Parts: sequence; structure tokens; C-alpha cells
Amino acid sequence: MDYAREICKLTDNQIVFPIKDYESIGDSLSSINYNFNALDIYTCNFEYSASNMWNSIYNQFSVNSANWLNAMNVVKTNSGCWTDTYNSVKTLSSVWMKPISLIYPYTFGIDGDSSDVISDVTDWVNQTLPVFSGTCYNFIVGQELYIFTPMYEEINRILSQTKLTGVKTVRVRYAVSCIGGGVRAGYVKGSVDCGAQRLDIQIPDRYVKEFVGLKFIVDDTISRWVYDSSLYN
Repeated sequence: MDYAREICKLTDNQIVFPIKDYESIGDSLSSINYNFNALDIYTCNFEYSASNMWNSIYNQFSVNSANWLNAMNVVKTNSGCWTDTYNSVKTLSSVWMKPISLIYPYTFGIDGDSSDVISDVTDWVNQTLPVFSGTCYNFIVGQELYIFTPMYEEINRILSQTKLTGVKTVRVRYAVSCIGGGVRAGYVKGSVDCGAQRLDIQIPDRYVKEFVGLKFIVDDTISRWVYDSSLYN
């Protein structure tokens, strides 16, 4: 075998002889046989390395398969409970949220119709804090909103101004009838308390007498705030 001819190196330093296109087939048999033998050895080594490579993965499956099967059974057994828990959290999560509290910026007469108050406040709430805008929900179902509405009462305020007149000195004419002597008349000076002069002015006014608390919740069917109940009045 002529080892002086050109050689090629494969991985793992396996050596093969190139087949020249100008060599006769008789001269190439030794190279072909050697190359097939090298290929056989290389393939054998690859199969051995591959089997060893998969051994660690196989061992992992063998050791942990029981634990994995047990975990799958736990998930399968408890999936119903976890689904119920998820649904409960989704449904009741808004209950755990703190209510939103606002004061309505306008006043109502204390003797007005309560249905008008509820209607006006409901419209204001949905314009100011819309549940749904664009493609997004701003509040979830079950969120509570407390609106405190001021109620006024009309009164007449009295403004008084008093001017003291005080004591005045006056000249008084008097007449005295004397028995058997006729009537005698004269003048005398005296002091008179004229008191004070008072001027009262009535001015109409309003004052907030009380607040009415209204509770609103989100209605999922219409995506709006709806009146739920009265907190107090």
C-alpha cells in the first residue's frame, strides 16, 4: 500500500485516501477497500458514541418517570378544583377591591324628587367614569362606587342694623288744675330715653343640610354604572 499518495483527514483523525479520476480501477481498489474499512470503523464509533449519549437521557427517564407520572396524576385529579378556584377568583376578585368614593359636584333641593337625583347622578357617573371606552374596560364587574350628594335647604338670612338714639332733653308744657285756684300752666325741661332704631333685611340663601349616599355597581350586560342602593340619607 502506497502511503506516500495524497491523503484526507476526517473527524477523529480517521484517514481516507482520495480516489483519483485518472487512476485505473485496478490501482484504486486498495484505496477503496481502505476507505470502506475506515468508514466502517467511523460508523461503529459513531453508533457507540450515540448510544452512550442517549444513556444519560434514558437514565433520567428511568429514574424520574415515576415522579413525573405522579405529578401528572396530581394535576389530573385536582384540575377540577383548580378550575373552580380560578372561576371563583375571577368572579369575586372585584369584591376584594376597595370601593371608589366621590362627592357629586352639584347640589339638590332637600325637598326634591329622589328619582331625579338618582337619574342625574347616574348620567354624570357614566359620563365622568365610563366603564367601557374604545376597546378597553376601565372597571371590572362587581366594582362598587359610592357617590355622596349634597342636599341644600333654602332659608332667609336676616341682617339687622341698630342705631342707638339715646337720652334726649325735651321741653314739656304742663297744666295744673288747683282746687279753688283755677288752672295754672307752665313749661319744664326733662330727659326722655328715646331707645334705639333697628332695621332688619331678609336675604334668601342656601346651605347644605345633609348628604345622601348612593351606591353604584358595574352592570356587565350593558357596560355601565347602575344604581344599586342608598347608603344612607
